[in-house]
Amino acid sequence: MEESKLTDDKTLNIYERRKGTCYKVRNHTELKKYFSCGSESEIEDFLLRLRFVVNQPNHSELDNILKKEIKKEIGNIYKISGKEDIDKVFVCIYDKVEKWQAK
Repeated sequence: MEESKLTDDKTLNIYERRKGTCYKVRNHTELKKYFSCGSESEIEDFLLRLRFVVNQPNHSELDNILKKEIKKEIGNIYKISGKEDIDKVFVCIYDKVEKWQAK
């Protein structure tokens, strides 16, 4: 991820990506005083990993992005090109991901 020059905010680093914007806490030492549970190292670790990702595609936009990727990446290998074929592959992958997430 490349750091964006959107702000000179001393609290957040902002990253622009093709599929959204990521905000990462920069000045976590200032925020630590608001936490009353957990050890200092646990709080530090949490704040270092915390990200706010916004401007993500909605469900239908994400479906379209994934179908385009399927057509581009898998279509050439397996010689699929029709919308129906791509939709079948998408549904198959979607079902497998849903089952995986349910575990």
